[in-house]
Amino acid sequence: MAHEPAPRDLVLGGTLPIPKQGVVLGGTLGLEARLNSQIPCQRIAAMQDLKNYAQLGIEPLIDALSDRSAQIRLAARLILKQQQSEHPALIQYQNPAKFTCLCSLKAHTQPINSLALSADGSLLVSCALGKVIKIWDLVAGAGKAILQGHTDQVTCVTLSPDRQTVISASRDRTIKLWDLATGAEKQTLTGHLGYVNSVVVTADGRTLITGSQDSTIKLWNIDTAEDYKTIRAHTNLVNAIALSPDGSLIASCSWNTTIRIWDTQTGVQVGEFVGHSARVWAFAISPDNQFLISGSRDKTIKIWHIPTGREVGRLEGHKGDVKALKLSENGEILFSASYKEIKIWHLSSQTEITTLKGHQAAINAIAISQDGSILISGSDDHHICIWGVA
Repeated sequence: MAHEPAPRDLVLGGTLPIPKQGVVLGGTLGLEARLNSQIPCQRIAAMQDLKNYAQLGIEPLIDALSDRSAQIRLAARLILKQQQSEHPALIQYQNPAKFTCLCSLKAHTQPINSLALSADGSLLVSCALGKVIKIWDLVAGAGKAILQGHTDQVTCVTLSPDRQTVISASRDRTIKLWDLATGAEKQTLTGHLGYVNSVVVTADGRTLITGSQDSTIKLWNIDTAEDYKTIRAHTNLVNAIALSPDGSLIASCSWNTTIRIWDTQTGVQVGEFVGHSARVWAFAISPDNQFLISGSRDKTIKIWHIPTGREVGRLEGHKGDVKALKLSENGEILFSASYKEIKIWHLSSQTEITTLKGHQAAINAIAISQDGSILISGSDDHHICIWGVA
C-alpha cells in the first residue's frame, strides 16, 4: 500500500509552515534549520555537514565563532580548521597569552597519564592508570570509542602521522597498534623484557621507538613488526624518551638525573647532560636540533645546548614536579605542566607568558595542535581540560 502525504504533512514545496517542534532534516532547507537549532549536538552535526553544501559557504561557521555557547565556538573552530586551516578568522586563536579553559571532560575514573592529539586538534586519545584507551571527538565534545586489549596498565599513547593508527604502550611489556576507524587491534609488538614506559613514532610513520623498564630503547619497523635496533641506554629503567622533529635524535632519561642523546641511525650516544638535582620526567627537542628542554622533580626546567652539552637556561616558578613539556611547531613557545598549573614560556627570551589554572591535582600530560591554538591537559583529578582563546 502506497503512503501518500496527507494534507497536514509537510513536504518539500508544500505551503504549510514548519510545526513549532518540527525539524526539516533533508536538503538545504533542513541543514539551515538544524544550523539554527537550540540543541548543540544538532547544530554541530549541521556544521559538519556544511562541506556537502558548497552553496552555503563557510559563513555559518564564521558566525558560530562568536556564538554564546563555548561548545559551539570550539566546534566551529575545529571544523573550520579541518576545511580551511589557513583561514584569517583562525589567526585570533593563536595567542597563548589569552588561553583559558574552554571546557572540561570527566574523562576517566583514574589519574590520566598520557594524551595524543591529532594535528588539527579535533581528535584526542587518552589513557589513565588502567587498561583502557579512550578516543575523543573534540568537535562533538564526546567520547568516540574505547580500545581494550592490554592486560596491564597502559602507560603511553600516540597517534600515527596519518591519523589512521593509535599506538599504545603498556606494563604488559607490549606495544599495540589499533585501527582508529574500527577500534580493531591491528598488531602487537613484543620483545621488551620489562614494562614499556614511552613510545614515539617518526614523522614518516614507518618507525616506532620505545623505552622500557628493561633499560633499553628499541626501534621497530612498523610494517614487519621487527625490532631492528636495541640501544642499551641506561643501567636502570628508561623513564621517558623524546624524538627530535626530524627524527635524527632520541633523548632518554632514567631514574637518576642523567639525560642522554642518541643518534637514531647508528644508535650511538652523542650527548649526555647532568645538572638536575632530582629525577627527570619530560623532554622536548627544538626543531633545529640545537636545544633540549628537560623538566624535573626538582621543579625546574633546564635548557641545554645539544652540540656543546652546556646548560644555557633555567626556568623556575613551578610549585611541583614538571611532568610534561611541549614545544610549539616553530620552537618559540614552551608549555610546561606541573602541580595544578600549566605555564607558557617564550623560549628564546626565557620569560613566562602566562600561567593556566583549572585542574585540582597534578597535571601529568599535555598535547598541542599543530598550529598551537589548542592545548589539552590531563590530570590526577581524572579530568581533561581543553585550553584556547575563548
